[in-house]
Order: sequence, then structure tokens, then C-alpha cells
Amino acid sequence: MRGRIVLSSVAAILIMIVVSGLYLENRLRVWYEDWIESELTDFARLTRQQVEQTPVFDSMAAWDTFADSIGHLVDIRVTIISGDGTVLGDTDLNLDEIEVVENHRNRSEIHDAITEGQGAARRYSTTLSTDMLYLALPWSREDGAGVVRVSRPLTEVNTAIRRFRGFLAVAGLLGVVLALLVSGVISRLLARTLLEIADGARSLASGEMGHRILPRSRDELGGLAGSINQIAEELERTVSTLSDERDRFQAVLDSMHGAVIALGADQRITMVNPRAMSLLGLDEEPIGRTLLETVRSPDLDRLVHSAQAGTPAAGEIALLGDLALTLLVRATPLDVNGGAVLVLIDVTELRRLERIRRDFLANVSHELRTPVSVIRANAETLIDGALDDREHAVRFTGNILKDAERLSNLVDDLLDLSRLESEGYQAEKVTLQLHGVLQNTVRSLKDLIESREHELTVGIPDDLAVMADPQGVEQIFLNLLDNAIKYTPEGGKIIIRADRRDGEIRIEVINNGPGIESRHRDRIFERFYRIDEGRSRETGGTGLGLSIVRHLAEAMGGRAGFEPVPDGGSLFWFTLPSE
Repeated sequence: MRGRIVLSSVAAILIMIVVSGLYLENRLRVWYEDWIESELTDFARLTRQQVEQTPVFDSMAAWDTFADSIGHLVDIRVTIISGDGTVLGDTDLNLDEIEVVENHRNRSEIHDAITEGQGAARRYSTTLSTDMLYLALPWSREDGAGVVRVSRPLTEVNTAIRRFRGFLAVAGLLGVVLALLVSGVISRLLARTLLEIADGARSLASGEMGHRILPRSRDELGGLAGSINQIAEELERTVSTLSDERDRFQAVLDSMHGAVIALGADQRITMVNPRAMSLLGLDEEPIGRTLLETVRSPDLDRLVHSAQAGTPAAGEIALLGDLALTLLVRATPLDVNGGAVLVLIDVTELRRLERIRRDFLANVSHELRTPVSVIRANAETLIDGALDDREHAVRFTGNILKDAERLSNLVDDLLDLSRLESEGYQAEKVTLQLHGVLQNTVRSLKDLIESREHELTVGIPDDLAVMADPQGVEQIFLNLLDNAIKYTPEGGKIIIRADRRDGEIRIEVINNGPGIESRHRDRIFERFYRIDEGRSRETGGTGLGLSIVRHLAEAMGGRAGFEPVPDGGSLFWFTLPSE
């Protein structure tokens, strides 16, 4: 209170001084300039009279001498200008400067003097480097016409203004000091009891429930002190009860697996538990913010409106954006304040696993159905009599063997993928020479490469070593090279190269085949994903090779990816830690 009284008094004086000072300064400046302009008008008339009554001058030097004599006589600057704007004479300029000075016809005061009979202007003079007040009057005589202009610097005005500001500052300082003294004495007399009451109330607010205020009088302030003491006693009992209830309630909320959010009638958040903070990625409690500001979901908003209308509601919602969560939500109305309580359970991982399981079963069933159907059809044909026909029996038996091998490859790939995805899988890393592992893989596929007449180029240095699992690296090479052989046209080119990048080894397998359309590139490493179903069936692929490549590379501390080749073809790469 003392501070407000003092500050109010000081502020009132300062405002009064500033406002009155600005007003008086403006009036002083206007008065001073009007006085100078009136004086310049008299000088200009006198100068015009002298110009019109003076004999004809035969040179600019004579004009300048005439201007100098008048200007020095009355101590002002006099400029005589011809009708076309040429300066004929100037008190502050010598003859050489007058000859090169710019034409003055476009000056505002000259223009007004010619067109209206008198002109005045205030501006900064670049010639004299100061603010000037100009006044111009037209003159006319037998040998021509022009304008006579007189001017005076405004330094006197600025000096007077500065002095006025100094006097005003001194008066303001004295007023502020006086206000501080008077308001300080008055506020101290009035605020003594209030300070004691404020200290007592502050102690209560900070949690010192045992603090009481000693009334010093029986007036209104004494009654206020007694009321605060009574409030403190009631508050102490209420806080104790609420604290016990809060502790029990908070313990239940903190132990809950689900996220809990309580809303008021205006849908502003009144409470959240730690699980809700973690689930929604909140750095600070959103108490006081609306639910829509915190979680932007129309589906969640509908559930809340239903609960506020008195009907419990439940449903599964999907949060898009950075969170990308699937939540099971139950909204329950609060009869006390018309709000609602939300319980949110994260089922994102559960739904993802269900989707993976569903897709896996569908893909495995699809992959198994074709070879099993072919084996069954060929076996039935052999039983029905083709077994006695040697030519057909051999063909049907070959078909059975081919699809049996396909089933075997599929089972092997599924087992490999299951082993890689298991949490207990650990790649056995040793120092490994890449060139040697690649040579073993090339030898195992030599017949297939030669049968398709592919040109294989290997660009891996003999001394390039990695920290990896030998069997894992060999399987990656086998899968990538097998894909390159299958999808590269006969007589095509396959390039295998490796180099060191950013502390790791990057290996690339490049072919000049048909390439991969952009719509497939983000999904080619998914299990059972095929770009061309017919082509994949023809080549006998299981659709798991690239998925195994990625899992193996990641298990050994690397990565795997794909890049298109500008001239056509595909580039598959994977990285491994260097030794």
C-alpha cells in the first residue's frame, strides 16, 4: 500500500510535468518562431524596398555587394534571386560560391513568393549546416524581377528550448522529492496495522497454519485481523482433511495404468495423472487449457460432449500427427460441476501386432496355397494313371519337387526371419574381410550367373574389413545378388562395390534391370511384399529376402536401403561397422 501511494504521487507529478512541459515547449517554440517570422517579414519588406529603389546593377558582383551590405546592417542572411531562380547575391556566400550554387526556383518559399506574393519555410540548410527559417518576397524593377529572401538560424529557439527543459527538469526533481517525502510519511502512518495483517495473511498463505494476528485496535482493521484469525482456524481443519483425501486420490491415480484427465464444464482441464502426461507427450501440466488445445481429435470431442450431456461414452480413437496413437477412451460424466472424466488406454501396439498377425497369416496362407495345390494336383494326376506314362510321370514328379523346394525355402526363410526378430538374437561379430565372403557367394551362384550371361564387376578392396557375423554377411550377399541375377535381363550388368563412409562401410549391389517404380520403393523391405506377383512366382522368390537383409544389417549395427539408378536399374545398399 505504501508503495502504491508513493508511486501514485510520483507518477501524478511526473505525468503533470511531462504533459505541461510538452505543451509549454510547443507553445514556446511556436511563439518564438512566429516572432522571428514577423521580424523577418519586416526585414524582407525593407530589403525589397531597397532593391526596387537601387540603381541598375551591371554585374553579379554588384548584386552580391549590395546583399552583403544589407545583411551585415541588420545581421541577417539576405539572398537576392532573379526571376529564373538564379542566385544574384548572398550574405553568407562569396562570389565564387554564388556562381556554382544550385538554382533556387524550386525552393518552396521562392515558389510561394512568386505565385502567392509571400513564401516561408523552415528546413535544414546544407550550406550552413543548421536549421533555418526562410521568408521570401517578390521584387520588380525596370531591368527585371525576382525574389528577395531573408533567413535566420533557429539556434536561438533551440537554445531557449534547452534552457526551458533544464528549468522543467529541476522543478520536476524537486516535485518528485517533495512527493516522496509527503507520501512516505502519510503511507507509513496509515499502513502500520495493514502491514501486520498482510504479514499474517502471507504466513497463512505460505502454509504456516499456526500463525495468528494480534489485533491492536477495535476499529475496522482490528475486526479484519480477528476475521483472518477465524478463517485461519477453519482453513487449518479443512486443509488437513483435504490433504488426506488428496494423498489417497493421488496414490490411486499414480498407480493407474490408464491415463486420466478431468475436465470442467467449459472443457478446461482440471487434473491429469502422470500416465496422461507421458502418453500425450506433455512437458508441463495443461491445467487450465481446453481439451481441444491439448488433444486435437474430433472423435474425442464427441465422446466428451456425450459425457457432459449425462451419458457415459466409450470408443476407440486414432490420434494423427506426431503422436500417431490408437486409444481406447471411456468418458464418464461428473455430476458435481458438469464436467467429465476421461480414461485413456494406449492400444497402439496391440492394434499393430494384430495387424501384423493378420497380414502374416494372410500372406503365409497365400504363399502356401499355391505350391500345396500344385503338389496335390500333380500327385492326384500320377495316382489317376500318369504314373504309368514315364514321360508325364517325370514331368509331374519334377513339378512336385520344384514346389516342395519352394515350400522348403519359404519355411527356411520364415525360420530365419523369426530368429532375427526374436529378442534373444545376438549377431556374433568378428573382424571379417568382405572380399573373401563375397567370393564364396559368387562361387555358389556362378552357374546361374553364367547361364544368364551377366557381366559381374566386383569393386571391393582386398583389405576392406568389417565387424560382422560371417554367416549374416554371406546371407545378405546371397539374397541381394540372387535378386540382381533374377531381375536383370540376360546379358545385363551387375556391379558390387564398397567404400568407407562416416566411420562405417557401405556396400552396394547395382544392376541395370527394369528398376522399381516410386510407389513401391517405401515397401520393398516389407515381408511378402512383391512388385510383380507373376514375375516373383516365375523366379521362385518367397518375398522375404529383402526383409531378411534389413533385419540382418540392423542386427549387426548397420542399415539397409534402396536408391534408383538414373539411367535405369536398381541400387541396393547396406552398411556395416568398420573394424
